[in-house]
Amino acid sequence: MSDLIRATEAQLLRERRPHQRRRMLLGGIVVFGGGACAYDCSIRNLSESGAKLVCAKGVHPPPCFHLIMIRDRMVCEAKLAWSKGDAYGVTFKTRTPLSEITDPALGYLSQLWLSRANR
Repeated sequence: MSDLIRATEAQLLRERRPHQRRRMLLGGIVVFGGGACAYDCSIRNLSESGAKLVCAKGVHPPPCFHLIMIRDRMVCEAKLAWSKGDAYGVTFKTRTPLSEITDPALGYLSQLWLSRANR
């Protein structure tokens, strides 16, 4: 068996995610504190159940927050799973299109999206 096949098999065995992640580079917004705190991030890979985010140095997401995916007009309730330097792994509790948010208390999420999408 070649070294390449062994390395690929080892990588597959180490994979613990329930869904395969796709590499990408998308703009996102980390939001918490009822909209009082929000900052931009990059979404580096994405699956149905989570993502890898990269934030500015010195900026750390809280344990639970909303993640707005600007291109997809989607809001995810996210939970921090791991961190390494300026990279963070998150799992999604829910994924909701912005157009389907009916709770007035979450209206700030649409306003934040509008403010970033028009840049």
